[in-house]
Amino acid sequence: MKVNLKKGKKLKSYNVVDSLDEVTLEKWTELIKLKESSNSEEALKTIELLSDIPQLLISELALHDVVSLLGHIAEIQSKVEGKFRDTIIIDKKKYGFHPNLEKITLGEWADIEACLKLGLEENMHRVMAVLYRPILEQKGKRYSIESYDHNTTEVRAERFKQMKASDVNNSLLFFWSLGQELSRSLPLYLMERVKQLTKDRLTNKTNSQKNGTGSE
Repeated sequence: MKVNLKKGKKLKSYNVVDSLDEVTLEKWTELIKLKESSNSEEALKTIELLSDIPQLLISELALHDVVSLLGHIAEIQSKVEGKFRDTIIIDKKKYGFHPNLEKITLGEWADIEACLKLGLEENMHRVMAVLYRPILEQKGKRYSIESYDHNTTEVRAERFKQMKASDVNNSLLFFWSLGQELSRSLPLYLMERVKQLTKDRLTNKTNSQKNGTGSE
């Protein structure tokens, strides 16, 4: 959206976002933090983050202009489609959401849990970097992603600060089910792992006894 503002005798045109597709995860995080600010500070920073209007000019805006701009921004937020995207593109590279949460590893879950404990808003880019990974192969809607590597997550997380706020917003609803899904999957994973370890131990013990190498 274009807005014309007058500074002295000069009339200049500025841009205000028309969609959350134009807002990065990094800016979106800053917007969330503004909830702890005063109303006037929140209004000033919101307009500053979502437009190219200079901060000094924003502070000199008439209240009815501020209300109009904030109304436009509120309308944008209300029109966000709740469609979850399992594949996204950042810096011309395609990433895919974890295709099977039931097979999520303990390491992946541990990193997600750590981010949640430190604060989801400030660590959303890190959570996204765990769940979205480079696509190795794709056929139709099916795809495979890179194996998880904790050491490369932080590098990828920096790139994910440029993820569209609309995609982040649409992923939030998925996080509600994510927590429930993982709470079911993780115990099952651990139980299966314990069963397998127990089975392996019994098998090794039996083989040792057959070979006459068992200990008393």
